[in-house]
Amino acid sequence: MATRKHKPIEVGTAGIIGIAIFLLAWNVVERVSGTGPMSAPPGTTFHAANRAGATVTPSEQPSVLEQ
Repeated sequence: MATRKHKPIEVGTAGIIGIAIFLLAWNVVERVSGTGPMSAPPGTTFHAANRAGATVTPSEQPSVLEQ
C-alpha cells in the first residue's frame, strides 16, 4: 500500500493560503497600475442616460410617501 505524503488538511490549508496570497497580490497590482474598479455615485447611469436623450425609467418605483 502506498502511504500519503501529505495530510488532506495540510493540502486544503495550503490551497486557502495560496488563494489568499494571490488575491492580495492581485489587489496590490490593481492599486499600483490604477486598473482597479472605479466607483461611481448612485444614479450616475440614470442621469447620464437622461442627458443623452434616452427614455429611462428607474427600476424601483418611488414609494407612496414620495408621490
